[in-house]
Amino acid sequence: MTGILGRQDGRGRGRGRGRARFANVVPFALALLALGVSILMVPLTSAQAQGLSRDYFRVVGVASWDALNVRAAPSSRAGIKGAIPARGFNVERLANGANGWMLVRYGRLNGWVNRRYLRGMIEQGAGVGPRAWAAVVGVAPYDVLHMRAWPGARSRVVARLPAHAYGVAIVRHHPTGWALVRHRGAQGWVNARFLRPLR
Repeated sequence: MTGILGRQDGRGRGRGRGRARFANVVPFALALLALGVSILMVPLTSAQAQGLSRDYFRVVGVASWDALNVRAAPSSRAGIKGAIPARGFNVERLANGANGWMLVRYGRLNGWVNRRYLRGMIEQGAGVGPRAWAAVVGVAPYDVLHMRAWPGARSRVVARLPAHAYGVAIVRHHPTGWALVRHRGAQGWVNARFLRPLR
Protein backbone atom coordinates (compact mmCIF):
# COMPACT_ATOMS: atom_id res chain seq x y z
CA MET A 1 0.00 0.00 0.00
CA THR A 2 2.79 2.35 0.82
CA GLY A 3 4.26 1.93 -2.65
CA ILE A 4 0.97 2.50 -4.36
CA LEU A 5 0.24 5.56 -2.29
CA GLY A 6 3.70 6.83 -3.09
CA ARG A 7 3.13 6.44 -6.80
CA GLN A 8 -0.24 8.11 -6.59
CA ASP A 9 1.28 10.97 -4.60
CA GLY A 10 4.01 11.32 -7.21
CA ARG A 11 1.52 11.55 -10.07
CA GLY A 12 -0.43 14.14 -8.12
CA ARG A 13 2.67 16.30 -7.71
CA GLY A 14 3.41 15.96 -11.45
CA ARG A 15 -0.04 17.13 -12.41
CA GLY A 16 0.27 20.01 -9.95
CA ARG A 17 3.56 21.11 -11.47
CA GLY A 18 2.04 20.89 -14.97
CA ARG A 19 -0.90 23.05 -13.92
CA ALA A 20 1.50 25.55 -12.32
CA ARG A 21 3.58 25.80 -15.50
CA PHE A 22 0.42 26.26 -17.57
CA ALA A 23 -0.76 28.98 -15.21
CA ASN A 24 2.57 30.80 -15.66
CA VAL A 25 2.50 30.55 -19.46
CA VAL A 26 -1.06 31.86 -19.90
CA PRO A 27 -0.39 35.42 -18.61
CA PHE A 28 2.72 35.65 -20.80
CA ALA A 29 0.77 34.57 -23.89
CA LEU A 30 -2.01 37.03 -23.10
CA ALA A 31 0.55 39.82 -22.71
CA LEU A 32 2.03 39.03 -26.15
CA LEU A 33 -1.46 39.02 -27.66
CA ALA A 34 -2.24 42.38 -26.11
CA LEU A 35 1.04 43.81 -27.44
CA GLY A 36 0.22 42.62 -30.96
CA VAL A 37 -3.24 44.19 -30.82
CA SER A 38 -1.82 47.47 -29.55
CA ILE A 39 0.68 47.59 -32.43
CA LEU A 40 -2.08 47.01 -34.95
CA MET A 41 -4.09 49.81 -33.37
CA VAL A 42 -1.32 52.45 -33.64
CA PRO A 43 -2.86 55.42 -35.47
CA LEU A 44 -1.63 56.26 -38.94
CA THR A 45 0.30 59.44 -39.62
CA SER A 46 -1.49 62.27 -41.39
CA ALA A 47 0.13 61.35 -44.69
CA GLN A 48 -0.79 57.67 -44.34
CA ALA A 49 -4.35 58.52 -43.39
CA GLN A 50 -4.69 60.55 -46.57
CA GLY A 51 -3.17 57.76 -48.66
CA LEU A 52 -0.11 59.85 -49.49
CA SER A 53 3.34 58.47 -50.17
CA ARG A 54 6.34 59.91 -48.36
CA ASP A 55 6.69 62.78 -50.81
CA TYR A 56 9.62 65.16 -50.69
CA PHE A 57 9.84 68.66 -52.11
CA ARG A 58 12.31 71.42 -52.82
CA VAL A 59 11.81 75.16 -52.45
CA VAL A 60 11.14 77.18 -55.62
CA GLY A 61 10.20 80.78 -56.37
CA VAL A 62 12.08 82.22 -53.38
CA ALA A 63 14.88 84.77 -53.89
CA SER A 64 18.37 83.50 -52.97
CA TRP A 65 18.65 86.05 -50.17
CA ASP A 66 15.22 85.15 -48.77
CA ALA A 67 13.67 82.06 -47.10
CA LEU A 68 10.35 80.23 -47.01
CA ASN A 69 8.49 80.86 -43.76
CA VAL A 70 7.14 77.90 -41.82
CA ARG A 71 4.02 78.88 -39.89
CA ALA A 72 2.13 77.51 -36.90
CA ALA A 73 -1.15 77.33 -38.83
CA PRO A 74 -2.23 77.28 -42.51
CA SER A 75 -2.49 81.05 -42.80
CA SER A 76 -0.19 83.90 -43.79
CA ARG A 77 -1.20 85.59 -40.54
CA ALA A 78 -0.11 82.69 -38.33
CA GLY A 79 3.03 82.89 -36.25
CA ILE A 80 6.36 82.00 -37.85
CA LYS A 81 8.02 78.91 -36.35
CA GLY A 82 11.09 78.99 -38.56
CA ALA A 83 12.19 79.13 -42.18
CA ILE A 84 13.48 76.88 -44.95
CA PRO A 85 16.40 78.19 -47.07
CA ALA A 86 15.69 79.42 -50.60
CA ARG A 87 17.39 76.35 -52.02
CA GLY A 88 16.15 73.97 -49.36
CA PHE A 89 15.16 70.46 -50.36
CA ASN A 90 14.12 67.19 -48.74
CA VAL A 91 11.03 68.92 -47.35
CA GLU A 92 8.69 66.10 -46.32
CA ARG A 93 4.94 66.40 -46.72
CA LEU A 94 2.97 65.38 -43.62
CA ALA A 95 -0.51 66.48 -44.67
CA ASN A 96 -2.36 68.62 -47.17
CA GLY A 97 -4.29 71.62 -45.89
CA ALA A 98 -6.94 73.91 -47.32
CA ASN A 99 -6.30 76.89 -49.59
CA GLY A 100 -2.97 75.62 -50.93
CA TRP A 101 -1.21 75.04 -47.61
CA MET A 102 0.82 71.99 -46.68
CA LEU A 103 2.00 70.63 -43.34
CA VAL A 104 5.70 69.73 -43.72
CA ARG A 105 8.74 68.57 -41.83
CA TYR A 106 12.18 70.05 -42.51
CA GLY A 107 14.79 68.58 -40.22
CA ARG A 108 13.39 69.16 -36.73
CA LEU A 109 11.07 71.91 -37.91
CA ASN A 110 7.37 71.11 -38.44
CA GLY A 111 4.80 73.59 -39.70
CA TRP A 112 2.72 74.96 -42.54
CA VAL A 113 4.04 76.41 -45.81
CA ASN A 114 2.41 77.73 -48.95
CA ARG A 115 2.34 74.90 -51.48
CA ARG A 116 3.15 77.17 -54.44
CA TYR A 117 6.72 77.53 -53.16
CA LEU A 118 7.36 73.79 -53.27
CA ARG A 119 8.05 71.46 -56.16
CA GLY A 120 8.03 67.68 -55.90
CA MET A 121 11.35 65.88 -55.84
CA ILE A 122 11.50 62.12 -55.35
CA GLU A 123 10.01 59.53 -53.06
CA GLN A 124 12.56 58.17 -50.63
CA GLY A 125 12.88 54.43 -50.34
CA ALA A 126 15.44 51.70 -50.02
CA GLY A 127 16.00 49.07 -52.64
CA VAL A 128 14.37 51.03 -55.46
CA GLY A 129 15.53 52.36 -58.78
CA PRO A 130 16.15 56.00 -59.70
CA ARG A 131 13.34 58.37 -58.74
CA ALA A 132 14.64 61.45 -60.58
CA TRP A 133 17.31 62.60 -63.00
CA ALA A 134 19.69 65.52 -62.78
CA ALA A 135 22.53 67.39 -64.43
CA VAL A 136 25.76 68.55 -62.78
CA VAL A 137 25.97 72.32 -62.31
CA GLY A 138 28.31 74.77 -60.58
CA VAL A 139 31.48 72.81 -61.34
CA ALA A 140 34.31 74.44 -63.32
CA PRO A 141 34.88 72.94 -66.80
CA TYR A 142 38.32 71.67 -65.83
CA ASP A 143 37.11 70.17 -62.54
CA VAL A 144 35.01 67.13 -61.53
CA LEU A 145 32.34 66.34 -58.94
CA HIS A 146 33.50 63.67 -56.52
CA MET A 147 31.22 60.73 -55.76
CA ARG A 148 31.87 59.51 -52.23
CA ALA A 149 31.33 56.33 -50.24
CA TRP A 150 28.99 58.01 -47.77
CA PRO A 151 27.44 61.50 -47.37
CA GLY A 152 30.29 63.68 -46.18
CA ALA A 153 33.16 65.77 -47.57
CA ARG A 154 35.75 63.61 -45.78
CA SER A 155 34.38 60.37 -47.19
CA ARG A 156 36.41 58.23 -49.57
CA VAL A 157 36.08 59.14 -53.28
CA VAL A 158 34.68 56.20 -55.25
CA ALA A 159 34.15 57.87 -58.66
CA ARG A 160 34.05 61.23 -60.42
CA LEU A 161 31.36 63.02 -62.40
CA PRO A 162 32.35 65.29 -65.32
CA ALA A 163 31.66 69.00 -64.88
CA HIS A 164 28.69 68.93 -67.26
CA ALA A 165 27.43 65.39 -66.68
CA TYR A 166 23.83 64.91 -67.79
CA GLY A 167 21.30 62.21 -66.96
CA VAL A 168 22.61 61.50 -63.48
CA ALA A 169 20.19 59.15 -61.71
CA ILE A 170 19.17 60.30 -58.22
CA VAL A 171 18.50 57.29 -56.00
CA ARG A 172 17.71 59.08 -52.76
CA HIS A 173 18.52 62.14 -50.66
CA HIS A 174 20.09 62.48 -47.25
CA PRO A 175 18.95 65.10 -44.68
CA THR A 176 22.47 66.56 -44.60
CA GLY A 177 22.18 67.84 -48.18
CA TRP A 178 23.79 64.95 -50.02
CA ALA A 179 22.32 62.75 -52.72
CA LEU A 180 23.04 59.14 -53.65
CA VAL A 181 23.46 59.03 -57.44
CA ARG A 182 24.31 56.63 -60.25
CA HIS A 183 26.10 57.45 -63.47
CA ARG A 184 27.57 55.09 -66.06
CA GLY A 185 27.75 52.15 -63.68
CA ALA A 186 29.18 54.08 -60.73
CA GLN A 187 27.26 54.89 -57.56
CA GLY A 188 28.12 57.27 -54.75
CA TRP A 189 27.16 60.33 -52.72
CA VAL A 190 27.53 63.89 -54.03
CA ASN A 191 26.71 67.29 -52.62
CA ALA A 192 23.19 67.93 -53.91
CA ARG A 193 23.84 71.65 -54.48
CA PHE A 194 25.80 70.64 -57.57
CA LEU A 195 22.78 68.89 -59.07
CA ARG A 196 19.97 70.43 -61.09
CA PRO A 197 16.87 68.20 -61.35
CA LEU A 198 15.73 67.57 -64.90
CA ARG A 199 12.07 68.20 -65.66
